[in-house]
Amino acid sequence: MKYINTIELAGIVGTCKETLYQENRRNVRFSLAVDAAESNTVATTWFNCSYWGNSIIEKGQSIHIKGRMECRRYTDSEGKERVFYEVRVHSIL
Repeated sequence: MKYINTIELAGIVGTCKETLYQENRRNVRFSLAVDAAESNTVATTWFNCSYWGNSIIEKGQSIHIKGRMECRRYTDSEGKERVFYEVRVHSIL
């Protein structure tokens, strides 16, 4: 059996932070709001995303992304183990 870790989302960009690294490599970390209609209500889910590339990403922009979910563990300043999930974006459609 082949295991697949793929996610495809379309939504509105929330917060957005760009970091420029050596050799003009850009990393953009942003949040993405995705609405899901259930019955007569709309529920918004926020996803943390990370993208390495040259596409322009700005707050309020409507985008469609493909990537994979990634889980990272770290210990905070109080010594508690925390889990952080984010979408590693491979392409912006």
